Amino acid sequence: MSRSVSKRVKSKKGQQALPPAGDICFYFRVLHENYTDCLKVYLRKHGLKSVQPGFGFVLFQLFEHGTLRPSDICRDMGVKPPTLTAITDQMVKAKLIKRRADENDRRATLLSLSRKGESLRDECFHLVAELTETICQGISKKNLGIAMKAMRQMMVNMSSAELS
Repeated sequence: MSRSVSKRVKSKKGQQALPPAGDICFYFRVLHENYTDCLKVYLRKHGLKSVQPGFGFVLFQLFEHGTLRPSDICRDMGVKPPTLTAITDQMVKAKLIKRRADENDRRATLLSLSRKGESLRDECFHLVAELTETICQGISKKNLGIAMKAMRQMMVNMSSAELS
């Protein structure tokens, strides 16, 4: 299921050292692949055969807000419209969400959960809690907080870099 990181960086005294800063992208890639593999296993385990790993953020946005414009989801997810369109096309095909025209602005589209999508709410929340517990085993709350703070700053840094 998961890929191991076999590359080890040794310090001059033979002890394991931190990887060079350039390796962080390698670790993010491997972490993302492992997370996706793990999520696929958990989706099957929970009987969520119609849910793909990329659907989660859209589902949880709609669980929270009910009905949204795709532009709002793009902004919150940090994805471009064609990416969201591809995801939502698959979700409509799986009958998890519905698309409809906005009555107040016929040019705009609204996304909402279908009955099938709404019926997955409790199972999706349970799956996320279980998955989070599994992937965070052995990591103190303090270290998780530090990691989250560092990742948030990296997100800010990358957003700023995109604008320049």
